[in-house]
Amino acid sequence: MAKNLEQKILDELKRRVWERDRELRDEKSEQDVLESNKEALAELTHLSLDEVDRMEQEIRAEQMAEQAKRRTKTLRVGGAVLAVLLLIGFIKGREMLRESRLREFVEDFDDLSNGWVASEEFEYKRYFQEDAFVFETNEDGYCYWDWAELDLPAKFTVELSSTWLGGKFDEYGLMLMDAGSSYIAFQLNGDGKSSYAIRHNDDWLRNQVWSTKGGRQGDGQSSNVQTVEVEWPNFRYYVNGTLADEGSLEPLELKRVGLRCCDKQSVRFNHLTIKDNAGRVLLEDDLSKASEDRFDEKSEWTQSVSLADGGLLYKTNIEDKCEWKFIPVPYEDDLSSDFVITLESTWQSGELGHYGLMLMESTADFHAFELRNTGEARSTYFDPDANDFTEVSDYVGTGATSDGSQTHVQQVEVEDGEYRYTVNGKLVGKGQFHSELTYLGLRVCGRQAIRFDKLVLKER
Repeated sequence: MAKNLEQKILDELKRRVWERDRELRDEKSEQDVLESNKEALAELTHLSLDEVDRMEQEIRAEQMAEQAKRRTKTLRVGGAVLAVLLLIGFIKGREMLRESRLREFVEDFDDLSNGWVASEEFEYKRYFQEDAFVFETNEDGYCYWDWAELDLPAKFTVELSSTWLGGKFDEYGLMLMDAGSSYIAFQLNGDGKSSYAIRHNDDWLRNQVWSTKGGRQGDGQSSNVQTVEVEWPNFRYYVNGTLADEGSLEPLELKRVGLRCCDKQSVRFNHLTIKDNAGRVLLEDDLSKASEDRFDEKSEWTQSVSLADGGLLYKTNIEDKCEWKFIPVPYEDDLSSDFVITLESTWQSGELGHYGLMLMESTADFHAFELRNTGEARSTYFDPDANDFTEVSDYVGTGATSDGSQTHVQQVEVEDGEYRYTVNGKLVGKGQFHSELTYLGLRVCGRQAIRFDKLVLKER
């Protein structure tokens, strides 16, 4: 109401005192103009100058209050926008902070610094080294041998020099053999004892009876010489020139002379000589190299791990058996329970078998996420309480076939106690994750060679 009256009065004032107003604009300040207008308004109306003053003050107060309200609204809107921006910034900042705290472990297999161990595990191997024929055997309760084919007369003498290098004090030495599985073994032991045993058609006709006559205890350097004098069907067995035993060779038909080593030990065979009763040399071999008709290098390894071609090459050589290597999980003490593990690997050669990733609490409590070179994949769980696999999923075709050159990606995501397993992005399966992650393992089964190229563990 006051604002409308003021406007009317001011309009009327402008019409009546235009001339005077124009003069005053040039001579007086803005305040003076207002005062002059108020006087004119008082003259034109029934209001006194004091009343016009009061109205002017009321109008001033109203205008100032309105301006203050507009400023407050502006501030409120601006404050709300600022608050939203701050909240967004806080959330983003918190996510960035959390992201910065989430750790990532990357294994490129450039070296073995993260705990992988290069190794070669074998059943046995024989090789020529430093002018000798060395046997290394690595299986409890097993014996391995090599032989030379010979036409042996009724009377002959065979002499073998050997050195026990290390390992268990078990049997090694000389064999006289038929063309099949029957033989007599003249044995030494790393502790210096000697014996002989006869096996015929897979039955023991005589077992070892150990003697302490003549033998030297193995120290890695000292040699022992075994000598067997044969006058068919009888023999006399000497160790370092001392008669250790004697007996009969029947019912054997001798066709071969062999070298034998058992259990877990290393033995160097230095020299082998065979002469007839007239002293003519039938065979003399310094055992420094292989020959076409006797003694050659050979090995039967079970698994080997080495750095090769930018990855970790894992080879296994036992049918229907799985081997694995593992390292402690980085950040084990405070690893997030939610994580993603990615494994890149390349099947290189071998028979059909599994390979892949193990997420382990122990060697008796683990999940195995497996792949085959034909492209099928599955997951398994070994339960420590049952001491057996209690979960074995069906195979799922993934298309991840291999001919020796393709690299495939296995990924396991664990969140809220559940896992999700994929191969090259294709879902293989989901399930409950039972183990507390303590070790990261690489697994190879059967007879095959796998190159593991990259392993990544990332917290979520």
